[in-house]
Amino acid sequence: MLVCFVLVCGPTLDAAAQVVSVPPGGAYGFGGWNSAATPLGRAALGMGAFARGIGAADLMTSEAAAIRAETWMELNEYLYRSRMLSRQHALAQAARVESRADEARQQLRGRTLSDPTPQEIESGDALNAILFLLDDPAIPDSVVRDAAQGLALPGSLVKTIPFMFSHKGASVSIDRMLHEGEGWPSALRAEAFTEPRERYEEIARQILEIPEGQPVPRELIDQARSTLNELYQAVRQADLPGPATAEAIRHLKAQAGMVAMLVEPEVKDVLDQAGEVERIELPVLLNFMRSYNLQFGLAESPEERSLYTERLYPMLAQVRQRLTDQFSDALPSEVAGSPFSAFDSFDWDRLGFQTQKNRSTDDSSSGESASESSPDDQVNP
Repeated sequence: MLVCFVLVCGPTLDAAAQVVSVPPGGAYGFGGWNSAATPLGRAALGMGAFARGIGAADLMTSEAAAIRAETWMELNEYLYRSRMLSRQHALAQAARVESRADEARQQLRGRTLSDPTPQEIESGDALNAILFLLDDPAIPDSVVRDAAQGLALPGSLVKTIPFMFSHKGASVSIDRMLHEGEGWPSALRAEAFTEPRERYEEIARQILEIPEGQPVPRELIDQARSTLNELYQAVRQADLPGPATAEAIRHLKAQAGMVAMLVEPEVKDVLDQAGEVERIELPVLLNFMRSYNLQFGLAESPEERSLYTERLYPMLAQVRQRLTDQFSDALPSEVAGSPFSAFDSFDWDRLGFQTQKNRSTDDSSSGESASESSPDDQVNP
């Protein structure tokens, strides 16, 4: 039987990365639909999206083994904080529309969590509010699994959920790395790097402004990668002290890793496999969504609206209530984390640049083929 490999990392594991085999259909950070319960939890955040973003549906064992679990936990905390900032910004905008600032924002957040309108449920907002709460790194994975015990959906229904890819965790993280604290490392703030540095900042600004639910154009992702590669090659060629070079490359690798998470993953094959599973436990569904950076999208058909209203929202609300009872309303927590260690072990070319080169080669070959074809082969639009 074909097996692939996944890195297992979570709050209960030791610092060394652990590698286990999973059935076909499992991906990096996602253990497959047939797992009775998942130990990955919030530590899986973005793993599947990252793996596919660098051109590997599943990372190979040697690469997974090179990653320390603690570094991914730090990255997940950083991504969660970035998502929190994005949500706070969105709530503040909604509050300004209602003209009541902080009070309106708190009322809006509380209502969406505990007493949402039918429109908030059908839009996915109410479900995503609870989903975000359950992703809090401060909540032990075992607690979430216990709170969701007995809650499951038929695989045929999971396949019909209108998922929406979320790039905000990565896009906000890219912006934070550029502007929080000292921002760019001192070596990259040198005049020699000014033009590509400012060009990358402009690309990052454009990415940050893309609304949730809209994909980041491949052109922007390629521009970001090209500019990062230009900076990387310039650093390698510059006569910099060893520590300055290491700090600059570490920063660029973290940026490249986040850019990989902007690539919308193709999950149709994984969802097709879900349709073949009789029963999928809620923690497994949540882990799938975390791994691929998915949220609940707009329910448009009557079947989707019924699924949200009658099945998914009541299940998520029940988990939230169980957690609230246990934690006495002390949710969620503020987390910090760091994005700079998770990608250290990757070779530069492995952070999405091979994929970019291959696509450029494919595009070039396609262009040559088109130019060599006869006029009869050309199709007018």
